[in-house]
Amino acid sequence: MAVVAIPIIRQFWMYLISNDVSILCSIFVLYHFLFDRQLRRILQNPVIVTILIVNFLALIIEIPWILYYYLNGVVWIFTPFFCRTWVFIDGFTYVTTARLVAWASIESMRCLVRL
Repeated sequence: MAVVAIPIIRQFWMYLISNDVSILCSIFVLYHFLFDRQLRRILQNPVIVTILIVNFLALIIEIPWILYYYLNGVVWIFTPFFCRTWVFIDGFTYVTTARLVAWASIESMRCLVRL
């Protein structure tokens, strides 16, 4: 079985197109969660809104750095501080999202069981 490598320029365009669509979808969903009174009152929705905000911040902060790397082949600012910041933001968004999903699952089960 052969491994087919995707060219860097194709990876760049795939990330760029999917990032633009993700930003539009995040704004659309956040708008409805924040301005629809019925959606705001559901118990699990504050957790979902928090997940959307964390992932939206990752979309507008971290993904452009990845796009710059794919387009130019070098890191945007090659300093230890920038690299540590990038690693921190990357880890923070993934760990926070996983914990918030776990929290939403627990809240959902608590609503179903209601002892």
